[in-house]
Amino acid sequence: MPKILLVEDDIAVSGMVADGLQAQRHAVDVVGTIQHAQEHLQSFTYDLLILDWELPDGSGVELCTQYRKQRETTPILMLTGKSSINDKLQGLDSGADDYLTKPFSLIELTARVRALLRRLPNQTDESTSFADIALDRTSRKAAVGTNDLKLSPREFALLAFLISHTEDLLSQDHLRNKVWWDEPDVTRNTVNATVARLRKKLEDAGSRVSINAVIREGFKIEVEP
Repeated sequence: MPKILLVEDDIAVSGMVADGLQAQRHAVDVVGTIQHAQEHLQSFTYDLLILDWELPDGSGVELCTQYRKQRETTPILMLTGKSSINDKLQGLDSGADDYLTKPFSLIELTARVRALLRRLPNQTDESTSFADIALDRTSRKAAVGTNDLKLSPREFALLAFLISHTEDLLSQDHLRNKVWWDEPDVTRNTVNATVARLRKKLEDAGSRVSINAVIREGFKIEVEP
């Protein structure tokens, strides 16, 4: 089932769109601000983003631009009341894959959603595992065996990213760009502190998985013998 993040502050519009997409067997998360969108993007993996242009705390175009700078390739559909050619070009140049002007018909929106989803090579696995760790991106839960891990949203995002790159040695800068992509001013101390907290929680849960530091190079998630 494709998972969609809808970022729209107009309750009437978001309700109509969410109902229409859910009727076509899409899972839809609805948020109304950039801040809440960023929190969801840290914790969950989506197959499609639908972004309103004008939001209470900023512009969907700015969010789109920032998201694309992290080399994220999830399709993005932009919704807006702006209809000039220059506005459309700005939206597309920010990294959006398609553009729909308000007011729009639900039939057209769902058709565009289907077209964007067809471009995906495959659907994202929401559940994954690594050694004795089980991770579910939909519920944002992680466990070591039968022991649930109580993780903050950032710790969960860090663990999910590490598990998806088990063969890689990840530099601090790479982690900052990917896990803290919405906080350009995050410090190395913050990265180190989050890694340390996550490492201790794994140890306390009795996991065989460790996050090893390589001096001046970064971190690597590994399974201890």
